Amino acid sequence: MCSLDAVLLQIEQSSGLASAMLVLGSCALALEIFADWMARRGAGPTSVWMFRRAGQVLLALDLCAMVIIASAHTAHLVRSCWAMT
Repeated sequence: MCSLDAVLLQIEQSSGLASAMLVLGSCALALEIFADWMARRGAGPTSVWMFRRAGQVLLALDLCAMVIIASAHTAHLVRSCWAMT
């Protein structure tokens, strides 16, 4: 059986990356809201497209950070479980 302490330690060690994920997600949402606001104000389609695309790029980076955290946790759990057997 894997230790809950090992899981919590890994989450604590990756908290910097988790904070970065939160910032990336918030910025992506802000860009999407700003793009919608610009579209309602009659901004050109290129400007709106640029802000939406920037938001999508930030969401992609956010997803990459999630994958890194998940793979780090999985690798740590596998090593912990393997060491316990």
